[in-house]
Amino acid sequence: MLLVASAQLVFCCKHYLADIGESTQYARRQQSLESHDIGEQIPLLRRCTYLNTGSCSPRPIVVTAAELAAQRELDDTCLFLPDLAERTRLGFAETRARLSQLLGAAPDEMALTRSVSEGISLVAEVGTERIEQRVKQLTEPFRQALSRLPRVRVRSPAHRSLGSGILAINVEGMHGEEVTCHLWSRWRIVTRPTRRFVEGSRQGVRPSVAFFNTENELDQTVGALSSLVRA
Repeated sequence: MLLVASAQLVFCCKHYLADIGESTQYARRQQSLESHDIGEQIPLLRRCTYLNTGSCSPRPIVVTAAELAAQRELDDTCLFLPDLAERTRLGFAETRARLSQLLGAAPDEMALTRSVSEGISLVAEVGTERIEQRVKQLTEPFRQALSRLPRVRVRSPAHRSLGSGILAINVEGMHGEEVTCHLWSRWRIVTRPTRRFVEGSRQGVRPSVAFFNTENELDQTVGALSSLVRA
């Protein structure tokens, strides 16, 4: 089953999908993923290097705007519960149908969940193939650079067909929480610790590369880890 997230209210999804055809045509005209343009839509990216999309994604401006618009609509119309329930049902049906057209799936394969709806807009604008290609282009040199660092062991598969933008690493002599805290406090790099790979071993760190990351950010992350393991 395909899992696609809506915003907290179905009305937010309708805001996202209103111009989906235009967004898709716009995507076809683009030749590259402009990370600075994406950064303008996701304020958090201006303040840190975000390598934790494997857990959750940062919120773009369009999501907040859609949620506010949906709340204003509810406040202005003063919908009674039966009316709200019916509009919610219709909103889910419409959103599911339009998303199925975008992704080439059947409507009954779409499951709408909460809290990751920013992906709907970005996928519509950029396209899944270009996102996947961009993540692979970023991840492979990042993985190779990490594997060359002393005391750093990359646990993720090396073959591209088995890998993804999510990497799991161990830093010899350090717990994952310790590495994660140093990366944030000293370099403003967001990652997360992992569970133990092997019974009795220390926890690792999981940097997750997203298409909005840049080569410079990943180089800085490698440099930060290099400074950390050589200290």
